[in-house]
Amino acid sequence: MCKRADFGPRPLRTHPPKVGWSGSAAGLILGAPAARKSVPVSLFNARDGELTMARSTICLVDDDVSLRNSVSNLLSSVGFEIVVFDSAEAFLASDFIDRTGCLVLDFRLQGMNGLDLMAHLASASQSVPTIMLTGNGNDVVRRRALALGAAAFLTKPFHPPDLVAAVRDTLAR
Repeated sequence: MCKRADFGPRPLRTHPPKVGWSGSAAGLILGAPAARKSVPVSLFNARDGELTMARSTICLVDDDVSLRNSVSNLLSSVGFEIVVFDSAEAFLASDFIDRTGCLVLDFRLQGMNGLDLMAHLASASQSVPTIMLTGNGNDVVRRRALALGAAAFLTKPFHPPDLVAAVRDTLAR
């Protein structure tokens, strides 16, 4: 029987959910379902003959359970390692900020909203490439998100291939 180690604040769900262990270029899942912990595997990019580590985890912050499930299933189905959070505060309390290759972030959240999270990360000099999702296509919100450094801004409902392309483009930067 696996003992559960204390890894600090835990994300709500890590994909792909597996029992035991499995490995892939996207990540490694350790332990039984109650004790599983995602351990991101760094991917390497060759640039000018040197190997540099790239952050490979996609973090999704959304308070809508159905959207979290849909987006996490979509992104994990195309091979991304994804960790989901139900609030900006849960993301900030996690140890995933420095390992996040792309943050998929909802604008309207309970507590701190998506723009506030982006501003907080910027003020703390933590650069996290972000894709903003919103249910309203408000130009003021769009301009502010892009001014804060959002790599993409998608209005719900969005086409799944658009989100996958935005994540790939963001990770390629």
